[in-house]
Amino acid sequence: ATAIAGLLGLAVVVAYEVLLTTRTGNTLGKKVFNIKIVQEDGSPVTEQVMLMRMATYIAAGVIGIIPIIGLIAGLANFIVAIVSLVFLFTDAMRQTVWDKIGKTKVIQA
Repeated sequence: ATAIAGLLGLAVVVAYEVLLTTRTGNTLGKKVFNIKIVQEDGSPVTEQVMLMRMATYIAAGVIGIIPIIGLIAGLANFIVAIVSLVFLFTDAMRQTVWDKIGKTKVIQA
């Protein structure tokens, strides 16, 4: 039951992120900060691009339901978040790991 709830929660988060971002370029939180996600060439993101951008998050969520291995996946995802934070301030294009995977960038809306 817990695994099903976790997967349903993951599906809701992915759907929210993918649907809003592909339609408007941003989610409600990004809208508050007046930023949006676009492809590296400046064109709007597609569903495929957003799913690729979210690949580490999705993988950690799916693997996360497996005892012990899930804990390791969660730790790996946390490390990706830390590296992304470093990239945000050191990368020339200010791309996070997720941006690099999805070939996206975040711009002022």
